[in-house]
Amino acid sequence: MQEIADAGELQWHSAILFVFVASIALMLIFFFMSAMSVLITILFSLIASLALGAALYPYVDHFTGRKFANDVDVPVLGPMPSLVFILAPACAIVVFLWLVTKSWILNNVLAISLIIFFLTSIRLSSLTVATILMVLAFFYDIFWVFCSSSIFGKNVMVTVATGLDVPIKILVSRPNS
Repeated sequence: MQEIADAGELQWHSAILFVFVASIALMLIFFFMSAMSVLITILFSLIASLALGAALYPYVDHFTGRKFANDVDVPVLGPMPSLVFILAPACAIVVFLWLVTKSWILNNVLAISLIIFFLTSIRLSSLTVATILMVLAFFYDIFWVFCSSSIFGKNVMVTVATGLDVPIKILVSRPNS
């Protein structure tokens, strides 16, 4: 049982690896954005649907008086609460509506769901790990935002952030738009 509790715990070596893998992923997206755009949109749509369901689950469960708390045994996946089968289509519809409309409100709902999902899934094992992660993330941002253009000819972070149309950023609507 302790292994399950420690599954989302970030150690110092994982923090270093996290920033390294994020840099590799950013470069791959930068160089192969047109080829990876559809794949990334599909992956983010699936993850956003899961994240929205995870964010809504406790509130819907409480609101329904835990009427759907009974588990249903699903082959391969194991026991799952029946509420998941109600939330999954609803979340998939929200993601589909975002894909079709690109609504800034739906974008923000999905982006905030992804943030909540990440923050509830990852635990830092110590203040040292948090410090390592924050310092590395600080230099990661500085390099990819300010220094990458001198090496790659373009600002990698800005190119990827503006080139991808996935709910990874909070949007603000402009008047008359």
